[in-house]
Formats: sequence, structure tokens, C-alpha cells
Amino acid sequence: MDEKIILEYEQYRNQAETTKKAIELIDTNIAELKLTRNGLKEIEKLSIGNEILVPIGSGSFLRAEIKDNAKVIVSIGSEAFAEKSIPQAIEDLEARAKELEKAREEQLKILNFIASKLEELTPKVQEIISKLQSEAKK
Repeated sequence: MDEKIILEYEQYRNQAETTKKAIELIDTNIAELKLTRNGLKEIEKLSIGNEILVPIGSGSFLRAEIKDNAKVIVSIGSEAFAEKSIPQAIEDLEARAKELEKAREEQLKILNFIASKLEELTPKVQEIISKLQSEAKK
């Protein structure tokens, strides 16, 4: 019985960690979508021929010239891309962010459930640990 409680507690702890990591990943994706949306809004304001810096990774940039400030090429999944107007692309980004917000809410519900189970099991686990420690002293 004691082993079962400890095993259940450990499983919930592991699930909590996994859920926290999932929430962090969702938060990162939401932040990236917002940055992209803001970047597109800024590009819309620029004129043809304006120079911009394009990030290529690891803090490195290329100088580029705006050739078209009305359309952008966006990923539509699985290495497929489509050309869209900036307002369409922004709308798509906002829709994806809303989907991620829903997923985040679901993960938070799961995390709250797990937290309540851990809270319920903690006194039992502490009791088991105390019992084992007192038996070890004998």
C-alpha cells in the first residue's frame, strides 16, 4: 500500500513537470507569434526600397531591401508555403495564437488537477517517510 502511494505521488510529480514544460513551450510559441505579428505591422509601414536587417540566427543579420511591403510568404505546415497579404498573415497569426491560448488553458487545468492530487497525497507520503525513518532508527 505504501509503495503504491509513493509511486502514484511520483507519477503525478513527473506529469506536473511535463505539463509545466508544455506550458512553457506554448508560451514561447505565443510570444514568437506576437513578435512576428508586430514585425509584419512594422513592415507594412515601410516603403519600397527601405533597408531592413533580416535575422538569420545566432544574433546574425543580413541587410535587405524591401521589394514588396504588401505580401509575405508564410509557412502553412509540412514545409509548404503560401504568399499572403500582410493583413491575412496577421489574421492567421492571431488565430494560431488563440488556438495556443486554448491549449495553454487546457494544460493549466491539467496542472491544477495534478497539483490538487499532489496536495492530497503529500501528507500520506510524509507519513510513510516518517514511518520508514523511525523504523530505520530501530
